[in-house]
Amino acid sequence: MKPEDVARAYFTAVRTKDLDAFGRLFAEDAVFVFPDGKEHAGLPAILEMERAAFAGTSPSPTPRVMIVGDRAVAGEADIELLGGRVIQVANLFYLNDDGKIQRLSSFTKWL
Repeated sequence: MKPEDVARAYFTAVRTKDLDAFGRLFAEDAVFVFPDGKEHAGLPAILEMERAAFAGTSPSPTPRVMIVGDRAVAGEADIELLGGRVIQVANLFYLNDDGKIQRLSSFTKWL
């Protein structure tokens, strides 16, 4: 998969709450860094976190802009939360040699 396809697949998996598709995008030793600096290290921890997020909310990310490199993508998206509140996120996807997400750092701007 091309780097931009990985980022699009990530947003689709989150939007559809497809945990299997979500998990296939990450390396086994991946790290997911949240806007508050909390890190989820390793695929099991990332899946546990996302499973809880899918159960508790209905995030609906809409990608806006992607800047693509050979093994990285910077993506900006709007996320509509329950009740219609919208936040903006910037995600930095770093891919390994296999095209899997090795590190994902997320930054949030509340509107």
